Amino acid sequence: MPTKRKPIRHEMRWQITPLALQYWRGLLELRSGRGYGELSSEERDELHDLHSGLAREVGFCKYDIWPCDCLDEPDFYIWDNPSRLQDWAAGVAIRNALNLALAEVAAKSAGRQAGNLKQSADRGA
Repeated sequence: MPTKRKPIRHEMRWQITPLALQYWRGLLELRSGRGYGELSSEERDELHDLHSGLAREVGFCKYDIWPCDCLDEPDFYIWDNPSRLQDWAAGVAIRNALNLALAEVAAKSAGRQAGNLKQSADRGA
């Protein structure tokens, strides 16, 4: 007899931490427009280490979701599989959250540098 139990669904909340941003920055620098096949074996090992660290820090399954490989539109084979489509959507959400956090950090850093330059100019005048 089947049960009437409903699976519990938890809304995923990604943990975007400074360490996660370091992993993400490393992944972006390592890939920098190159495909997976263009990486040396040492670079592929580093890629996997960075991705595993990012997955652990942000809180996603490292086997199903690869934010650095998610395109803006899913590949043709993803549309037919709801599970893969869900993983793709999660990867895009994580990628966008990480890119936004990197942009915020860069903006804060640029603001601090501009403030320091202005203070230096004011002292020198």
